Amino acid sequence: MFKSWKFWVLGVITCLFVLFVSCQSPSPVVQPSSVPLPNSSVSPPVTSPIASPSPVASAPTPVVSGERLLADLNTLDFERYTAAELQRARTYIATAS
Repeated sequence: MFKSWKFWVLGVITCLFVLFVSCQSPSPVVQPSSVPLPNSSVSPPVTSPIASPSPVASAPTPVVSGERLLADLNTLDFERYTAAELQRARTYIATAS
């Protein structure tokens, strides 16, 4: 009987946790403003078009070789827990270009 009581309490705590997490909102809910919406018979004010900013020049997308990427991944596929292992990875990355 004591074991079933523990499972019952654990189940209740789990349900409460799930309920609490599911009720949390990821972002605050924005309440609609109390300003009444204009009637559809009223035309919106005419505004002049705003000049859009000039497009920002971006760097071209780099071309990636699949074989080179796989070779780099295989070369860097080792544990990096010690300072020597970390330095080995840093050295490879710095000289691999």
